[in-house]
Amino acid sequence: MRSVAVAIIHRPPAANSERDVTPANPPERLHILGICGTFMGGIAALAQAQGLRVSGSDANVYPPMSTQLTSLGIELMEGYR
Repeated sequence: MRSVAVAIIHRPPAANSERDVTPANPPERLHILGICGTFMGGIAALAQAQGLRVSGSDANVYPPMSTQLTSLGIELMEGYR
């Protein structure tokens, strides 16, 4: 079986700006597919600590990763969305 993890960064465009994500123009939200994996869960925790609003989905949402992520205020969804 082959796994693929994807992170989707969303930053609403300002009225007169281009859609660029740079250090001077950081994203506001991050949605991670496969968030309950060790690596992606760690990325979610780091992003949340940096002030991004983080959410994620995974085919299998279960403890201990789901418990840790929800305790950090990260929204989890069952299934890939």
